[in-house]
Amino acid sequence: MNKRFFPIKNFEARVFVTNPDLFLKKLLTVGGQKIKNSKFTDYIYEPKGKQWDLSKQDFKLRIFTDEKGKEVAEFRYHPSEFKDGIKREILFFDAVIPHKEDAFKMLEDWNFRELFHFDRISEVYEVADQLVTLENIEGLGWMVEVEGDRWDEVEKLMTKLNIFGDRVAKTLPELVQELRNKKK
Repeated sequence: MNKRFFPIKNFEARVFVTNPDLFLKKLLTVGGQKIKNSKFTDYIYEPKGKQWDLSKQDFKLRIFTDEKGKEVAEFRYHPSEFKDGIKREILFFDAVIPHKEDAFKMLEDWNFRELFHFDRISEVYEVADQLVTLENIEGLGWMVEVEGDRWDEVEKLMTKLNIFGDRVAKTLPELVQELRNKKK
């Protein structure tokens, strides 16, 4: 059975960060402990013949390198909703596929089509049983994501980290899609 690297959290908030080094300094002063570094590509899919609303659901194929140095694929389906700039995941489905070629083939067999893909580089930290991710997202830049089991936990940690910027009340696929549409 495949195991996740860290616990699944149900609520998350994101903000853009202009100075990632300054933010990281603050994160470490409040006790942030690094869990892992990641570099991966998210391929965003939808069923052929349907147009999904990426603000409410997305299905992605994430390609990453595992701890043994092997490229692995992971299906991720996370329908969600937003309230006050905090995203709540309604359902959380992840499935690891050991060979990425099999994952691409499965999506073709299931009649899904790729909308687009983008790269992400992430550093995940733990602070008081919550997760904080500092990541650079292709085309969007630096963002911070704070995850917790409850809405108020996310709010409290954001305050502790002095994160008072405008929250991003959109999913990453939605933001990337908007960016790509502007460039057309």
